Amino acid sequence: MTQTLSRVDAALEQAAEHCNALGERFTPQRKQVLALLLEIGQPVTAYQLLEHLREQMPGAQPPTVYRALEFLQRVELVHRIDANNTWLPCALDCGEHEHGKPQLLVCADCGRARELPLPEELHRALAREAARAGFQLDDRPLALQGICEQCRGND
Repeated sequence: MTQTLSRVDAALEQAAEHCNALGERFTPQRKQVLALLLEIGQPVTAYQLLEHLREQMPGAQPPTVYRALEFLQRVELVHRIDANNTWLPCALDCGEHEHGKPQLLVCADCGRARELPLPEELHRALAREAARAGFQLDDRPLALQGICEQCRGND
């Protein structure tokens, strides 16, 4: 548990520095929501987050969570997985996707997700093919569905 707490604390410190560098406020509520996401460690819905938040802040309401998530997404500290309307903390250096655009590997069985960098050349190739089809990609991470190793029985 100590290792988990130190990992979460380090990530929160890095997130605070990232927000400062952007000139953004990392409020206590935003910090709490991010801390919960980091502690849970798998994709969760906003209402699941609200349940956890209410353990610490009994009067917390849905707008509190949604505003925090929208902010955290805007500063690239969390990702929204559109396929199942869940949220996941960013695993790649606090919004600075230096290694490429993020992609999410989402298990169709258990719902766990893992973030990996999408090489820039692959992102450009996807954007180019989308443009040929008359489609413009947005900034959301690419979410790929599959079955994780654990659900496959550690093949």
